[in-house]
Amino acid sequence: MLKIKQAILTTITDIFPVFCQPKKQTPALLLPLTVFLLTPPQLLAKENSSAELLKQAISLRKNNQYHQALELLTPLKKQHGNHKRINIELAFNYINLNDFHLASDIAAHIATLNLSTNERKTLAALKQLIKKKEKKQRASHLFTTQLSTYAGIEAFSSRFPVDYYIEVVDPSGFSPGNQPELNTAYDSSSYYDAVYPEKSFPVEDSNYIIETSTAREKKQSRYHAQKVKFKHYYRHDKKLRLFATPLLFSWRNQFSYYQKQGQKKGLDNQVIDQNKKLSYRQLKLDTGFNLLSDSLWLFNFNFSHRGHYYDNKQLLDEDKLMLSASMPINKNRLTLAVTKGKKSYQGLYDFHDSQLASVALEYSLNFNPMLKLHLGSRYLQNNARDVYNNYDEQTFYARLNYALPPGPLFGLTGFITVNYHRLMYEIDDPSLVNWGREYKQSIAATLQYPLTENLALGINGHISRNNKNRQSGKDDWQRIEAFLSYQF
Repeated sequence: MLKIKQAILTTITDIFPVFCQPKKQTPALLLPLTVFLLTPPQLLAKENSSAELLKQAISLRKNNQYHQALELLTPLKKQHGNHKRINIELAFNYINLNDFHLASDIAAHIATLNLSTNERKTLAALKQLIKKKEKKQRASHLFTTQLSTYAGIEAFSSRFPVDYYIEVVDPSGFSPGNQPELNTAYDSSSYYDAVYPEKSFPVEDSNYIIETSTAREKKQSRYHAQKVKFKHYYRHDKKLRLFATPLLFSWRNQFSYYQKQGQKKGLDNQVIDQNKKLSYRQLKLDTGFNLLSDSLWLFNFNFSHRGHYYDNKQLLDEDKLMLSASMPINKNRLTLAVTKGKKSYQGLYDFHDSQLASVALEYSLNFNPMLKLHLGSRYLQNNARDVYNNYDEQTFYARLNYALPPGPLFGLTGFITVNYHRLMYEIDDPSLVNWGREYKQSIAATLQYPLTENLALGINGHISRNNKNRQSGKDDWQRIEAFLSYQF
């Protein structure tokens, strides 16, 4: 590998002379030297700047900072598309990042340039290297285990209207506004016979005056949690053929166990039992496969199961089956996904059992290897066992994934997600239900910094709000937690 690299980097000549160290000039080369000296200073400065950026990119690659090297090489490629050394550097960085498709594209472009005999031999060795490493990666099983521990604080607050019924004694025996149209006196027997035909004399009755106020409930608690995650990834060494189209097959599996312990608090935010902690557990299973075509079309099939447990009692099971297709658009990607699922509650909550169906559309913008933006929309139908819990849901979301370039915080990665949900219930008659729509907004963010190759320190944050129409209430939830994760 090292010999191949050295051969390529020493035999591929530059087509921009200023990128190379100038050779000693003879009098026969006086005219080209004169032309070089007459080159405008602005052009020389630009070329010197490009040469400096190329040197920095080479240094980053040698230090295994491949993403950062691509950050510098990508604009150079746009300015000097046929520069051999720039293309070679791009190919090596893509190889190190296991992006063999792009590395092959770069090698194919180099083959279109004017190459010497030695350069052609070196290029052939590069192609052979790409093919060998790609085959080795395809026929491989990858197993990883991740252990994480969390500590955080979460707060929940709810505001909802409360109707107070003030009892008012009505000795006349009827409620205001419902008096009969009578011309007789109150003390006459005909009056009472008309109002109370089966009673000889009215009994004392009561009516109510309704007063409405807003009640508030707020809880805040500390918690700690642990998670263990197992991952398996397999990539087949030979391409499959479907409708005469070669497809690369890969299979992935993931299993995780998460447990969380927190404080048990009452409505007054006071700890109920200091010795008794609330316990929540979740079992998560994901399995699926991908089919990737040579034109970078991606087809995905995935099944997931979630089991939720509260205080050692099973609360909810969730199952989902998803099919998706993704197509490349320049450096971006458009994805269409269809999901079918069900929710199964236990005990008193089984009236929430439901069948789910959704369709989602997402557009991913790849600005550069360190900055990606995902914009999406989803439409979901929830058909519950109890018709009062049937609803349609519209979701719009945006997610930004980022990584910091070389500097004091190099290696810091994270994401920010913004979600908006609108739930429209099938039954929204005010005489039957308190609300017919819900509007949910949430923001989630994560920062993660690698302390070592296997150990990472991070922080998660989450803010959400749920508004019900007809002034039926508002719920807020905030969470912030720190975590430490070890992967091997």
